[in-house]
Amino acid sequence: MRKTGMVSALILMVVAAVLLTGCQKPPDAEMQAATASLEAAKSGEAEKYAQSELATASATLDQARTEIEAQKAKWMPNYDKAKEMIAQAKTQADAAKEAAIKGKETAKNEATQAIADAKAMVANAEAGLKTAPKGKGTKADLEMMNKDIEGYKQSITDAEGLMSSEDYMGARDKAKAAMDGAKGVQDQIVAAGGKIPEMKPADAAAMPPAPEPPK
Repeated sequence: MRKTGMVSALILMVVAAVLLTGCQKPPDAEMQAATASLEAAKSGEAEKYAQSELATASATLDQARTEIEAQKAKWMPNYDKAKEMIAQAKTQADAAKEAAIKGKETAKNEATQAIADAKAMVANAEAGLKTAPKGKGTKADLEMMNKDIEGYKQSITDAEGLMSSEDYMGARDKAKAAMDGAKGVQDQIVAAGGKIPEMKPADAAAMPPAPEPPK
């Protein structure tokens, strides 16, 4: 009888364990919430302005999915670790969204300043070109530099167009390329014996605001 009682007690303990742990359900609601936060971060352009933060959140959520599948294969699954991972992924996704907002604003400011700097550099190159020695052997060079300057002006106009469509990284890069090109023209002018006016720091605040994006 005593042996039978011990067996019965053991069975009851196993049943209790199954009831306590084996009946756990996968954290579907939590996973949906974390996934929604991740998608919100992507909609907020985190893929462009907060790539590192978004990648971290995505990796954590993937780890949570792997943990859930591993627990599903067990006789008595325990999803506590997966729930912790999901909560962490949601927090990271929310942080990625906030980082994207800040990153976009930073890119906008950088693009605005780059356009102002490029305009100043091109204007100085154009002014310096007027001082370059003119003669039979310099005509072709002067014409080429004039053509280059016009190209940089167009690049700046293109950059302003990118600003209006909120492609701030593209606008910044195009403006910087125009600025570097104009600096190259200035160097050529100086090498030819011309003079470059003293360049004043570009005042981005004095620039007219970029056109609002179409609604």
